[in-house]
Amino acid sequence: MGARWRTIIALCVITLVAQPAHSQTTLRVGLPSLPTVLDPHRAVTSVEQLLAREIFTGLVTIDAAGQLTPGLAESWSVSPDGQSYTFTLRPRLQWSDGKAIDATDIVDSFKRALDPATAAPFVGFLLTIRNAEAFRLGTLGSGEALGVSAPDRRTVRFDLSAPSKRFMDVLAQAVASPVPLHRIAQLKEAWAEPFVVIGNGPFATMPAGDRYALKRNEKFFASSTTIPGEIQLTIVSNGDEALTAIRRGDLDLALGFIPAPISERTSMRGAASASPFTVYSLVVNTDHAPFNLRELRHALGMAIDRDGIIKTQRLSEAISAYNLVPPGVANYSAYRAPYAKLSQPDRRVVAGALLLDVDPRAVPPIRLAHPEGRSHAAMITAVSKAWRDLGFTVTPVPRSEAQHETAVLEGDFDVAVMPQWSQIGDMDRFLHSFSQIAGPWNIARYREVSFDERLVQADVQMDSGYRMGLLREAEGVLIQDQVSWPLVFMPATVMARDRLSGLEANAAGVHPLRLIGFR
Repeated sequence: MGARWRTIIALCVITLVAQPAHSQTTLRVGLPSLPTVLDPHRAVTSVEQLLAREIFTGLVTIDAAGQLTPGLAESWSVSPDGQSYTFTLRPRLQWSDGKAIDATDIVDSFKRALDPATAAPFVGFLLTIRNAEAFRLGTLGSGEALGVSAPDRRTVRFDLSAPSKRFMDVLAQAVASPVPLHRIAQLKEAWAEPFVVIGNGPFATMPAGDRYALKRNEKFFASSTTIPGEIQLTIVSNGDEALTAIRRGDLDLALGFIPAPISERTSMRGAASASPFTVYSLVVNTDHAPFNLRELRHALGMAIDRDGIIKTQRLSEAISAYNLVPPGVANYSAYRAPYAKLSQPDRRVVAGALLLDVDPRAVPPIRLAHPEGRSHAAMITAVSKAWRDLGFTVTPVPRSEAQHETAVLEGDFDVAVMPQWSQIGDMDRFLHSFSQIAGPWNIARYREVSFDERLVQADVQMDSGYRMGLLREAEGVLIQDQVSWPLVFMPATVMARDRLSGLEANAAGVHPLRLIGFR
């Protein structure tokens, strides 16, 4: 056995020493997969980002409603021009191995995330920090500095290149988490392996057979408020299996699955108060011909009979969707597809006219990727019929949830059920996933300068009304280009047993495990 691995094992044993006693409430959570590396700066998939939020905590974090709340920072202030943020850290912060965390750790972690060698997939989020792009490229001039600094051990200051409405949301993302640089120096790439990784979040990893589980991190600044003592993690192939396991009593909660419209009330739990809406949509791979033709995309989008789907599948709580942003976003007026005003027969006629220069019989079979499960299959069957009626050949491609997400991220599809990219903020999840800063989660491979420009303009705009107008214009660009086809809006739900507390359905689709307990 090499010296490197002896060091890893020794550190692992130190990490897993007994912790102070708590009541060992165990929460059983079903996931589509488990990541093999837990580096928050490199987290891509839904599950990687989910677990990164449990093992690591940034300056701010999120509550049960998906809203920002203090994390490592106990307070902060913003300059009048909106370009400088100053955070005061909580006292006595620690990594899960007991080493102290100070402001220098935060600053150096941002430098690591920006380092091209780290290959952080969402580094674009951080480029609003002053000189961040020059720092990445190694082109900082004399007298210039990266806009993140540590005036003292408990103070972190950010200077931005322009005001940013999204900056606080960015600080709650995995890419903005501090990482244990002392461990990285010791173990190099191996530091983030499941049985070795240390963090500063509410949970730490622990062995569980040939996999791993989570246990309460007693060094977390709010460990006394973390409800579960342990979290068992079980891999489940699809949402149907997860729901069956919950009904059977084998699981308490399932996360990371693409929500599907439900035709009757089940044990899927919603918010105790008003449930926000989410959207069930298809996404187009614009890198694949002939789906790079806008007229073809318009024809396929308007051929889908959304009202018919709701009626035949008895989706009593669903609403036909002709725009991307669901109802309920304050002060926002959505941009609906113009064909929403037409009857379905008229849409069918217009779709046919748009295809005058396209021979559907000459188009290779449309690979329509979707997660396994009855509800997903029913939606795909209805869509496939509409396109076959236009003369296209359609090949549904069902996969497990994890395989579906991997295939979509890798571009192995023509059209796909769109996975949920859980981000903080009302608009991020529905618009920013088509922008260049979305990195691998721009699964449409969409590249439209006017769209990105509007998002940038909205971010620096302090006037709420003007900002919402810019976001509506951005949504309009997407609708006009038809790179995604929203099908139905539906209540945001969580698959969970009724006996759980601390769950709130929210548009961000984020549910902190430390707040979930039993009634």
